[in-house]
Amino acid sequence: MAVKKINNRWYYEFMIFGIRKHGACRGCNDRSSALEYEAEIKEELSLIHRGKKTSESLITIKEMFELFLEYSKANNKEKTIRVNESRVDFFKEYFGEKTKITEITPAKIEELKIYLTKKNDKSNSTFNRYYATLSKAFNLVITEKKLNMINPCKLVKKLKEDNEKIRYLTPEEEKLIKVLVGGKTCTIPNQQELMKTFTDMTNSL
Repeated sequence: MAVKKINNRWYYEFMIFGIRKHGACRGCNDRSSALEYEAEIKEELSLIHRGKKTSESLITIKEMFELFLEYSKANNKEKTIRVNESRVDFFKEYFGEKTKITEITPAKIEELKIYLTKKNDKSNSTFNRYYATLSKAFNLVITEKKLNMINPCKLVKKLKEDNEKIRYLTPEEEKLIKVLVGGKTCTIPNQQELMKTFTDMTNSL
């Protein structure tokens, strides 16, 4: 077994089935935990070699989002990075850090939809923002790791958002309405323009 510490981070490196493997011992703070991590990687690779597991089943939610945050920090502004970090914290707590990404099925995402919108009274747009983050993370890990799997988010529909905006009257328009209702002579500047606006508004109701 070979683990080594570089810049306060532990890494593994070994040969298995004639192939050299190396990488970071994620979440390991000492030699003992790094060796355990390496042993788990070897066991998983042995299962894959015997056809009992696929490479997709090795990757956890934590590892997927570590990759996602690395991408976010390299490509997004500080505000977006903070938003992504907050959403990632939510996902890791909701799904569980050690959950394998292959366990996140479309049904699990539908449950997330209900959890956010029904049980926590979040808006449809809020779910859609979280959905977009999760989908981006899956797309990234599938592409980077060359995984043979479908992004489960693609099998889940986003929620319809209410994008209608309330149109409030200006002070001048309020005065015009009062004049019209009261049957008085209108002396408001730009009254013709305001009258047209008022007519358009009533016709759209």
